[in-house]
Amino acid sequence: MEETSSIESVAISIAIDLYHGDNSNLTRVIQECPEAIERKGAVARAAEGNNVAALKTLIAHGFSVHPVRCKCTSADSFHYLWYSPITEAAENLAFEALETLVEAGADVNQIIDGGPWPPLAATIRHAKPSNLVQTCKMIDRLIELGADVNVVFYSIPEKKHYTPLSYVLEVTPQKKVREALTSILTAHGARRYERPIKPKFRDKIPREDWVRGKLTFNRRKAGALGTLEIFGREYRFRWIPAGEFTMGSPNDEHEREKNERLHDVSIEKGFWITETHITQAAYREVMDENPSCCQNRDLDGDDPSKYDYPVESVNWFDAKAFCAELNALTKGSPIFFRLPTEAEWEYACRAGTTTPFFFGTEHNGTLDNIDGTAPYGTTVEGPCVGAPTPVRSYPPNSWGLYDLHGNVAEWCEDVFRKSAPKYFTPPQVDVDYREMDKDPDPNVERSVRGGGFQSDGRGARSALRNSMAAIDAFDDVGFRVVAVKMEK
Repeated sequence: MEETSSIESVAISIAIDLYHGDNSNLTRVIQECPEAIERKGAVARAAEGNNVAALKTLIAHGFSVHPVRCKCTSADSFHYLWYSPITEAAENLAFEALETLVEAGADVNQIIDGGPWPPLAATIRHAKPSNLVQTCKMIDRLIELGADVNVVFYSIPEKKHYTPLSYVLEVTPQKKVREALTSILTAHGARRYERPIKPKFRDKIPREDWVRGKLTFNRRKAGALGTLEIFGREYRFRWIPAGEFTMGSPNDEHEREKNERLHDVSIEKGFWITETHITQAAYREVMDENPSCCQNRDLDGDDPSKYDYPVESVNWFDAKAFCAELNALTKGSPIFFRLPTEAEWEYACRAGTTTPFFFGTEHNGTLDNIDGTAPYGTTVEGPCVGAPTPVRSYPPNSWGLYDLHGNVAEWCEDVFRKSAPKYFTPPQVDVDYREMDKDPDPNVERSVRGGGFQSDGRGARSALRNSMAAIDAFDDVGFRVVAVKMEK
C-alpha cells in the first residue's frame, strides 16, 4: 500500500508539473508508472496548461485523449472527477493544445452523462470580461472544427438542460459578456433550449388502469411481499412490522461517529417500504422526466420497463414530489406515500441485526456497490464499479430489501439533527415541493442514509448518519418510498 501511495503521489505531482509547463520528469515517469499518471489526468492537465510538447509526448506513448474518470482523495474523504483534455483546452483557451487534441482524435462534441461539459459549453461557462475576446475566438474555432452550436447539456447546479445560448441568456451575470456571447452564438445559428413536448405517460392509459392492486396493513411476518401496479409497472413492497430495536452504534464499533449514540427505539406502526430504490424508469413514468446523471440506457426506447437503474440527482423536494404524485394517483385508497424516517430506515435496514452491516462486520464492495478499494473491517480490497448498478444486483437483507449499503444513498423525511433520532410519525400532508417557496427554509439539512457507489466501507454502515441541503442533488443519492395507512 505504501508503494502504491508513493506512485500516486508522484503521479499527482507530475500532472501538476505538466499544467505548469515542467516536462523534466515526464519521460521517466511514463516508463515507471504510466497507468498512474493517466489515472491522474496527465493529458488533461497538459491540455489545461497549453503544454503542447507534453501532449505530443503523451500521445506518442499511447495515452488517450478522451476523458478519464479519476478518484480524488483529500484528508478526510474522496470523490470522483472527470478529466477531459479537450474540455480543459477549450475552457482555458489553450488554442495550440486544442488543435493537437483534435488532430489526435479528440471529440469536439464530447458528451458524457454525468461527465464533463461539452467543450463549447465549457468555454461559454468560463467567459468573463477579462477573457472575452479570446473566448469569442475559441467559440469560432470550435464551431469551425465541427462543434454543435445547439448541443444540449445538463447543469447539475441549476438542475436544468441548456444549449449554449440558453445558458448565456439565463445564467451569465455580466451584461457585457452576455451580449457578446449572444451575438456570436446567434450568428452561428444558435437556438435556446426548448424542453421536448411529450404526452404524459398516463394520457395513454385509461384512468381505471393507472393503479391496480392494494396493500393491507394487518400483516405480521416481517418481509412479507406486497405489490401495486402503477401504469403497468410492478412496485414491490416489503412489510416492516411494528417493533423495537437498538438504533445507533456501540462504542466499540470501528470509526463510529458521536451522533450515532446507541438508544432504544420503538416503531409504533408497521409500514410498507419499496424493495429497491425508485428506478429511473419508474420516476420517468410518474414525473415525465429523468434527471439522472448516470443514465445507462435510453429510457425513450421501445421497452423502458427493463431499465432498472436507480434514479439519482434528485433533491429532497423531487423525492417528496414523487410521493405526492403517487398520492394523487391513488387518491381515495387507504394508502399514504412518503419517505422513510431515519428510525424507520435503520430499523428496516438492520432487519434484526446489530452488526455494522446487515451481512456482518466487513464490507469491500462484493455484497453491495461501494468503492471496494476502501474496505471496512478487512484489509482485502474489492471491486469499485464507479457508477450505479441495476437494482437487485446484490443480495437482499432477511426482510427482502436491496441496496441498503451501497449503490445510491437515500433521502429520509427528517430534518437532520445532531442528536440521536427518535421515532416520529410525519404528518400526512402533501404540498408541491418542487415550488421551493413552499418550504419555510429550502436550505434546511435533511437526513440521508445508506451508502452510495462512491462511499467507502465506513460510509455505508447501518448506523452512519449523513445530511444534505434539501435543494442539493448528487449522482449517488436517490430514494425509496414508504407506504403507510391513511389517517382518518
